[in-house]
Amino acid sequence: MDPSEKVAISYFLGMVQCGLVAERVFGVYPLVHVDRVLALSGKVLRGSRPDLVGYRRRVSSSGVVFDGSALFEAKGRTNRGTKAVVASAVKQVNNPPREVRSLVGANAIHVASVAHFSDAVIGAKSTKQGSVWRSHLVDPEAGGDDRCDLERLRILVDVAHYLPVVRAFREIEDESRNGDVRSEYISGSEFVVANLLGVTSK
Repeated sequence: MDPSEKVAISYFLGMVQCGLVAERVFGVYPLVHVDRVLALSGKVLRGSRPDLVGYRRRVSSSGVVFDGSALFEAKGRTNRGTKAVVASAVKQVNNPPREVRSLVGANAIHVASVAHFSDAVIGAKSTKQGSVWRSHLVDPEAGGDDRCDLERLRILVDVAHYLPVVRAFREIEDESRNGDVRSEYISGSEFVVANLLGVTSK
């Protein structure tokens, strides 16, 4: 496999697994990119920072309870040698810039998530007949005295999560007014058909 393909696969595997772990293990959903949340506040960061931010929720007898903020660094590997990657992820998630610290507060959970493949284990022996997709999680201790405005964070995360969908619907509405989108019925089911720019239908 080409190295550039490995990089892309590692990135997406790391993101997908981080999202699954965040929701199923930590009760964090939705999980969005830190940059998208900060951009809503008019802030742009450069340099090293964690990948993802979200908030924890759980269901109780009185309804949904929001337990606090969460910060994740997601990395992926298509081969072994995860020790250095884990160390890098821990450093990145545990030393966020001031803007990120003030966003999530001092009591946020910090999670370094590394997705990687390793040889399958049959009995006590490792075999290269097949690889297993594994998850390596580290929850390092975080410090500081920043307080989290959880309600504000929830709003920012939710807006960042749903904004692409809202924008897509607005684009469809604009194209519909311009005649670029029409509805078709096939076997009783409605489909939305868009005309692509530069493409002539026959």
